[in-house]
Amino acid sequence: MTSNQESVSDFKSSMSFLIDSMLETLTFVSRGRIMLGKQPYHVQTEKFSSFFDKVSEDETLLQNLQSKVVVPLFNTHSKSFLNPLVGADGKVSDEFLKCQKKDDDTSEFKIKTAPEGLYFQISKVFLPVSEVYTEAVRISVERKGDNLPFPKKILLGLYSVIFHAIREETSGDQLEMINENRKVLAESLESCDDAPQRTQDSGPMGMIKNLLGNIDFNQIGEMMQKVSGDENSSKEFGEVFGKISETIKDGGNPLDAMGDIIKQVSMQAAEEEESTAVVEEESTAAEEEESTAVVEEESTAASVQE
Repeated sequence: MTSNQESVSDFKSSMSFLIDSMLETLTFVSRGRIMLGKQPYHVQTEKFSSFFDKVSEDETLLQNLQSKVVVPLFNTHSKSFLNPLVGADGKVSDEFLKCQKKDDDTSEFKIKTAPEGLYFQISKVFLPVSEVYTEAVRISVERKGDNLPFPKKILLGLYSVIFHAIREETSGDQLEMINENRKVLAESLESCDDAPQRTQDSGPMGMIKNLLGNIDFNQIGEMMQKVSGDENSSKEFGEVFGKISETIKDGGNPLDAMGDIIKQVSMQAAEEEESTAVVEEESTAAEEEESTAVVEEESTAASVQE
């Protein structure tokens, strides 16, 4: 038995593993988004985690969670769970679990009363498995080179929760199919990398770099455009904070980047001020020339009249 299989040896440990894997995914995905707040599925997962901490101490409540929450979900999607999860080509048959892509219609105000896709629900507390799994797949595809473990861990947790919940009332053949999927997932996790950790620098400057390094400054430009509707402001903010972000990623001093930006802005301001002064001087000269011409013209007219 692998270390991953030991982590999902019964229903309680499997549910804990699933919840922890979802929270680990969301923590990783939300890095650099601290100014944008948590997504609803992140908040829901945290609430479910707190709720399960209380439920897990009561054997009767655990049994109710299995029979009244998990088993009904399995019965609804049994055909999907009882198929081989990973094909010979390595392709994962997870369409039943992923949320479908939708065209965002910002013109309509909508209030969601439940998560999309598959989820566990206890009263008004949800564990949005599909929504978090979809995010896990997205970030893993975007960062293939990192070989992230998140989708596999969520799948292993989910299939293990199902396996232990139905094992007393399901045929041996069906259990064997689900257990085979669990084995494939556990073995595949052995080859996954841990989530990459950002190097922590020491000292006051290290504290600043580590703090600022959690922010994706490129998002600030997008935020400015949404708030102000000014595309030019968005571009300018994106360029400024993008330089800071790149400096931090390259291991540089963010204050040096800020100093360079301030110097550049000061030079531009001086050039604009000089340009403005020249324009004003030319404008004043033109006005004086025009005024002189008018005076001369009026003087000439007066002479003619005399």
